[in-house]
Amino acid sequence: MIVAQILFLLGAVSAPIVQRAPAAAFSPACAGAESRALDFWIGEWTVDWTTADGRAGRAESVVLREHGGCVIREHFRDLAGGLEGTGIYSYFAPIRGWSQTWMDNQGVTIHSTGGPSSEPNQRFQLRLTRGPDPNMQYRTVWEDVTPAGFTWRFQTRAGDSGDWVDQGVSRYRPRRDGGGS
Repeated sequence: MIVAQILFLLGAVSAPIVQRAPAAAFSPACAGAESRALDFWIGEWTVDWTTADGRAGRAESVVLREHGGCVIREHFRDLAGGLEGTGIYSYFAPIRGWSQTWMDNQGVTIHSTGGPSSEPNQRFQLRLTRGPDPNMQYRTVWEDVTPAGFTWRFQTRAGDSGDWVDQGVSRYRPRRDGGGS
């Protein structure tokens, strides 16, 4: 008990002396504008979502830039105790696009590619390289990006044509205690 109190006091006394290290400089390989396309997403977020069947929920999402600025990692956690997952995103110059891998506690692993979108109101788009149904196409879209947040959509469509249909719509808002960029 005394050892714990001493360690706590040492931490409390020395805390003001410790300074945060400056933010790491970007690796030259990841300093270009194309590698910064998801910078709007960096931060801490409250996420409210609804699914196509009307279910709703709330989550928290922490999105970090790591490894010399070359990797963006999302930590997603359903506040009701359901889904927890991690998405890893990076710009890959040889394909002139972004690559993403998502893994979660439901046993799902998803691989996607894409990048900045030219469609109206869309900022960024990824297409799944293979979904559970080979006759469907799958994509995720970040849209309506403002300082107050953005909308993220998971969409499907049958075959190579037709309208995209929302399967889930999430609204990301900066957390009050330290939000997104």
